[in-house]
Amino acid sequence: MKFLILDDVTTNCAILGRLARQAFEAETVRMTNPIDALALCCCERFDALIIDYFMPDMNGVEFSRFVRSLDGYRDIPIIMVTTADEQKIQSDAREVGVTDFMTKPVCMVQFRERLGARLAVEGARRMH
Repeated sequence: MKFLILDDVTTNCAILGRLARQAFEAETVRMTNPIDALALCCCERFDALIIDYFMPDMNGVEFSRFVRSLDGYRDIPIIMVTTADEQKIQSDAREVGVTDFMTKPVCMVQFRERLGARLAVEGARRMH
């Protein structure tokens, strides 16, 4: 399993990457620039994207809109992790295909349960 972790704060990338490795034994690619991450998604396939909302150059909603248009990214889980608990952000994010939300700081139990449920749905979808 391979996850892309996208957050402009390197410490947050490291924390989320550690959670992904501990919870799912996932290989992680950590990136801090959404434009570079989008370019990588054009040529590499990930099983899940864990992204921040507040980033320079492109926010998490804009990133999700672009990534959902790429081949192979229509149904994969996109989890938005943010300090904001604003309904407008969540509404906009859901409209472009963000699968779920977690508020920072993220705890291991919440991370495992929410992302695990989304991965199970995606796995079942692929089998049908």
